Amino acid sequence: MMRAIAAYILRGGLRATSVAVIAAVFSMAVMPLIHVSGASIGLVTLRDSALNGLKVSLGAAVIIWVLGLLSSLQTVPVQLFIAVVFFGVWLPAIFTAAVLRSKRDLGKALIAAGAYAFVVLLMMYLVLGDVTAWWHEVLSAAFQMTLANSPSAINAADITRAVDSLAEMMGGLLAMGIVISIMINLFLARWWQAALFNPGGFRQEFIQMRLDRRLAFVALLVLVLGSVVSGALNGLGRDTMFLIMAMFSLQGLALVHAVAAAKNANTLWIIILYVLLMIMTLPVVMVLAAMGLTDSWMDFRKRFAFDGSSDGPSSGSDS
Repeated sequence: MMRAIAAYILRGGLRATSVAVIAAVFSMAVMPLIHVSGASIGLVTLRDSALNGLKVSLGAAVIIWVLGLLSSLQTVPVQLFIAVVFFGVWLPAIFTAAVLRSKRDLGKALIAAGAYAFVVLLMMYLVLGDVTAWWHEVLSAAFQMTLANSPSAINAADITRAVDSLAEMMGGLLAMGIVISIMINLFLARWWQAALFNPGGFRQEFIQMRLDRRLAFVALLVLVLGSVVSGALNGLGRDTMFLIMAMFSLQGLALVHAVAAAKNANTLWIIILYVLLMIMTLPVVMVLAAMGLTDSWMDFRKRFAFDGSSDGPSSGSDS
């Protein structure tokens, strides 16, 4: 079915636009569908060009705006939804897909995703100033609204501690979520492209994904600067560390798949990993990030005698 959707998307701009619109609209009820919307834009970019991807995304935005006008929905929520989807899903899909199309390297596309997320973080700090204080207000309001509708009594001190802890982490968790979401969209788009033009190519490309070891120096620099500065810069440094951790966790995940492929490991182990990732997200991400960071220096793929370069994706844009 997914292969059929990919083939449908590539039959023309209107078809790609319709998939992007339908998936985006229905994602309000079924959130994972937003990745189908982003991947459809990414696939158009990978196969055709960034300009065509932008045309499809603009067309989709106009259609959603018109649908909003024809509905009973208020204008502001519709405009906010379009802005979030365009700048949070479609635009980074175009950006990262264009990098992958040009460089043919998922590692470089991952760096592009990280750069996009960092720009979002930076804009938040420039616009909001004290991002932690802003998150504190948002979370406090959300907790108070929840308590107002809850019959159970919760200690106010516990709420305050929970809000304080979450407020410090929310910027970093947001950056982490942005990077992972962007890459899910790109992975799906690349998988669609490989399924149509180079079966098995995406798997080979994914298990070879590695980040430049110089990013490890950036992580160390951010960690040092974050420990010696205060105020907004300290918060930005902390959130950037979350972002970098997300990037290296994806490399760690690719490493796990590479080792599993080299050792012909039972698929059950991979399934268990993803189940743990869903129920213990942050601890598992930290472990994967440590693996990815170490892999940038040690190159464990060579140590496990795995090199998929001979049967990896083709060098053309259809890989």
